[in-house]
Amino acid sequence: MEWSIHRKTAAGLAVIALILAVAAGLTYRSSRAFIQASEWVSHTHEVLTELESTVSAVADAQTATRGYIITGQEALLEPYKAAAPAIRNHIERLESLTADNPSQQRHLADLRAAVTKKLESLQLNINLRSQQGFDAARQRVATGTGTLQMNEVRTIISEMKREEDSLLKRRDRDFRLSAEKTTLTFSAVVLLEFLLLATVYYILRTDITRRKRTEERLGASEERFRLLVDGATDYAIFTLDPLGHVASWNQGAERIKGYKAHEILGRHFSCFYSPDDVQSGKPARELRIATDEGHYQEDGWRIRKDGSRFYANVLITALKDKGGNLRGFSKISRDITRERQAKELLEESEDRHRKLFDNNPHPTWVFDRESLRFLAVNAAAVRKYGYSRDEFLAMTIKQIRPPEEIPALIERVGTLKDGYENAGIWRHRCKDGTNIDVEITSYALTFAGRPAEVVVAADVTQRKRAEEEKQKFAETLAATNQELEIRNRQVEHATQLKSKFLASMSHELRTPLNAIVGFSDLLGEGVPGELNDKQKRFVNHIRQGSAHLLQLINDIL
Repeated sequence: MEWSIHRKTAAGLAVIALILAVAAGLTYRSSRAFIQASEWVSHTHEVLTELESTVSAVADAQTATRGYIITGQEALLEPYKAAAPAIRNHIERLESLTADNPSQQRHLADLRAAVTKKLESLQLNINLRSQQGFDAARQRVATGTGTLQMNEVRTIISEMKREEDSLLKRRDRDFRLSAEKTTLTFSAVVLLEFLLLATVYYILRTDITRRKRTEERLGASEERFRLLVDGATDYAIFTLDPLGHVASWNQGAERIKGYKAHEILGRHFSCFYSPDDVQSGKPARELRIATDEGHYQEDGWRIRKDGSRFYANVLITALKDKGGNLRGFSKISRDITRERQAKELLEESEDRHRKLFDNNPHPTWVFDRESLRFLAVNAAAVRKYGYSRDEFLAMTIKQIRPPEEIPALIERVGTLKDGYENAGIWRHRCKDGTNIDVEITSYALTFAGRPAEVVVAADVTQRKRAEEEKQKFAETLAATNQELEIRNRQVEHATQLKSKFLASMSHELRTPLNAIVGFSDLLGEGVPGELNDKQKRFVNHIRQGSAHLLQLINDIL
């Protein structure tokens, strides 16, 4: 999701504030450590000061006592009297300051005992001086007891000072490290803040520059879009306000709907609908659906300015801002009247082809050229092969072929090219196991997006049998003709012999018969002499018999 500059600025400042808060926390911790280290150093110095003050007070008490012993002047005891309560105060203060140090507490207990013993010894010396005089006090001092006690006090204090010096060195080192760490942390915070501010500045400047360029590109894009919309003359592209009034108009809208821009701007878009659609509330319903679902799309009739109708593909899109508030609608319309008419013609054509397919008297089917599965079959195929339509659609064309013809089938399908193909005569197997001979005519096409082939199978079993019988008859007839030809040659030879025989017989028969006819004619004409009636009757019989015999010979020969 693209963030706005305000969100980026707020996010950047929030990150800076968070980092600064973390840095402030680190700085606070460093400062606290620095202050604590400083306090511990001061604390150690205070302990050392109290130790020095303690030993100094004990020394003052001892000095005042010695002065009193030597001079006997009680005025010299004032420092002693002041030192005793001061020593108690210093020891109490040391107890408070070293309460967290068990080792120093043990040394302090020893110091208290040594100081008490020292003060009691000093008081005893004072009492001896005041009661028994100088010599008694001097003798006691000469024993060196007071010096030993003072050395014990100094030894204890020296030991405590050495321990405090050791603590001081360590705490001083911690103090310096804390100071360096605090300085480094503060410097890092300042540097980090500078880097963060520089980063935010760079991001904001980059974002502003990018947005400026984006706005420039957007302006150029809007100009190109305007030119594109105006140049899209095949589409009516325009916008509506939230109430449905036309707010913009392109040249495509002017060409399709017939309105000029000044004629339609501000008018309600319901003027593009028929009165029945307007009365039924169709325009308002479309805007409501587009508002609820984001868009509305349909194909329907619309009205031009001149009142003519056209069939349009319509897309209405709701235009909303980032907050989801409706700003209007965009509407794109395209005149698809011709496409609709072409679709109707195509549907009619498909319906005719479907009827031709279903009503074809020959079995017809469509199969997938890749899987060889049946995709469609007609009623004639169901009747002829005995399978139901569902059974066909669960089969492949290999299942209606004898096993020995399947390799040739696969080879033919693999080499099939688009277009009609007379695949010749094949043998198919019906559901009941009988084989039939069919003449295949096929055509490669695309069916439901798949490479397919439509096949028409004409049953030629009877025709093939008739052709086989005709072939047998032709062969028999050829043999008979050959035999007849032989016989004809024999007949011709016999005829020739007959002709020779008849010619010879005609000569042999006609010669004597002509003599008989000739002489009988002479006798009948009375050339040799007049014949009596009986002779004439005999001659007439001869003449008639000769004429009949001659006619018979002519008819035969």
